[in-house]
Amino acid sequence: MSGATVLIVDDERTLARAIKGFLAEYGYEAEVAGDAESALAQLERLRPDVVFADVRLPGMNGIELLRRIREFDAAIPVIIMTAHGTIEGAVEAVKLGAFDYLKKPVDLEELKLLADRAREHSQLKQELSYYRRQAGRGETPDAGLAGVLGRSPAMRAVLDQARQIAQLDETPPVLITGETGTGKGLVARTIHATGARAGQPFIEVNCTALPATLMEAELFGHERGAFTDAKESKLGLFEAGEGGFLFLDEVGDIELALQGKLLRAIEDRTVRRVGGIRDRKVDVRILAATNRDLERETQRDRFRKDLYFRLAVLPLRLPPLRERGDDVLILAEHFLQRFSAKYGRPVPQMDAPARELLLAYPWPGNVRELSHVMERAVLWSRGDTIGVDHLSLTAPAESAPPASEGIPVLPPPGVDLGGWEKAMLERALADAGGNQTRAAQRLGITRDTLRYRLKKHGLQG
Repeated sequence: MSGATVLIVDDERTLARAIKGFLAEYGYEAEVAGDAESALAQLERLRPDVVFADVRLPGMNGIELLRRIREFDAAIPVIIMTAHGTIEGAVEAVKLGAFDYLKKPVDLEELKLLADRAREHSQLKQELSYYRRQAGRGETPDAGLAGVLGRSPAMRAVLDQARQIAQLDETPPVLITGETGTGKGLVARTIHATGARAGQPFIEVNCTALPATLMEAELFGHERGAFTDAKESKLGLFEAGEGGFLFLDEVGDIELALQGKLLRAIEDRTVRRVGGIRDRKVDVRILAATNRDLERETQRDRFRKDLYFRLAVLPLRLPPLRERGDDVLILAEHFLQRFSAKYGRPVPQMDAPARELLLAYPWPGNVRELSHVMERAVLWSRGDTIGVDHLSLTAPAESAPPASEGIPVLPPPGVDLGGWEKAMLERALADAGGNQTRAAQRLGITRDTLRYRLKKHGLQG
């Protein structure tokens, strides 16, 4: 269950109601506004966690609504919904501060994933704001962060490296690696927030969201007339991040066709807008993150070696939660306090069996999964104790022996093939954070095939 509030601003009432109903199935409380004026009137009362707004609205349009919401509270993530013909307006909205955009016709599963990401992003910003206030009072900037992220030797080593990197004004790119849900985005934002460029822009680019043609225009900008609907020149995100940071999240998903141009921009510190004839100097630090093994990807010709070596000058590897020992309990206590405060409940205690299960569970979704589990436990508990039943976790079975290269692991005795396939689908989705495209890539099948098999096993509506 989510418990978050979403405001949907769209004059297409049928679509808005469909979105509201879909999100309600996942615990979101959604409200609908038919125009920007109505949405603004509801802001003070709702204080939404996420806003979805159509770019074309009667009266005030979605771009102006975005500006007004940012004036009201810049921390509220706004996701712009756009038809194909207004895609450039959506890209412009992202440059003006929108969290992301969604193309119509709307894919409800993609919309829900964006809502989840926006909500998590908002929570991370609140935490970073707290750490920066601590720094302003003369406290160690990352002392609180160390407590939140954990105290295991592996995490202390990561924090020490991040602290050193943050204090450098001029540095090569930083490559943050780790499984989905380990907190790569939080570490990237912390390097920005605790360093010399904290007051400068932090531009985040989701490299899985756009095809190469549109990604190039977003990163490097474009000149007027460079392509259809390019009615005016627009700066790219490299230029928008001038003096600050450009965070390339899931950089391993950038298409090969664009990787060479990205390498040139990083090495030469120049960009050339699409349709332009001159290079523009940029001063921006590069942070990149990926859950892929980029070295292996280079061997398979899926990622350029020269770009990999350029990005990996300063590598930071985040260990998975299963390798962090008692950090699981430290983080669980942190999430208990956070969600108890959010829902206005006394902070419960975890009994011994619940603690043992948290330590034994393998956490395929890492810290993100733990956060969701503890939020659900807070919502489901009615007393002052969290027990095993509140966690809704299954004690891990004895793991199968590792497979040799190219030889698949057979199901354990007594497990039928259908059940094994269903388990593999669930695991792939968990590892991919619910992203069907990544899950399909992990399994080596198309997204359509994945959807068919999900439906076959009753894993989606």
